[in-house]
Amino acid sequence: MKNIIIHLNSLGDGRGDLVSLESNENIPFSIERVYYLFKTDVNSRRGFHAHKNLKQVAIAVSGSCKFLLDDGINKREVILDDPKKGLLIEFYVWREMYEFTDDCVLMVLASEKYDESDYIRNYDDFLKTVNEKNNMRKIILEKFNEALEQTDKGIEFNELVDDAVLLDTGLDSLGFAILVALLEEELDYDPFQMMDEPVYPTTFGEFLAIYDKYSA
Repeated sequence: MKNIIIHLNSLGDGRGDLVSLESNENIPFSIERVYYLFKTDVNSRRGFHAHKNLKQVAIAVSGSCKFLLDDGINKREVILDDPKKGLLIEFYVWREMYEFTDDCVLMVLASEKYDESDYIRNYDDFLKTVNEKNNMRKIILEKFNEALEQTDKGIEFNELVDDAVLLDTGLDSLGFAILVALLEEELDYDPFQMMDEPVYPTTFGEFLAIYDKYSA
């Protein structure tokens, strides 16, 4: 699981601290929804879900709590106890929150508005979805390398991280068209033909997310 802690700069002075949060600046997405939890029973565990497309940043603006994050392969416990520390939670990450202090105020910034269909609330369903997603990743990487070979790039990737910029991989517009055609032959669908409005992915993760979204 990659680094998920965002360090937020304080703009305060001798009168006190101040933290400013800005979409696509210190928060790595457009903020569409904000909510906060408070007066949580200290013996309660919350969360118990993952999201398909939504990203979040959680900040304990007061007090503290713990998170258990699970991407289906690795698990990680994180303590939030500093209002200058944000926890980035990507999609397809199961989360549980617990050990809230009496004074904990947990604020959550979300990349999308509330959508119940975006939730995965059953852990077994989550693991099944993650396995399918990992299989999709293997298929796309295999076809990605085939497209590079067909365009004589002389490049092959054993892995591509989600943040890999497509233009930096050597895949040009012809290679992209070949890749989409190879995937349509393999998967029997072309998500770019199924969209109501065109979306142009810039990273490998965005490209993968498009195929995941339209796979159902």
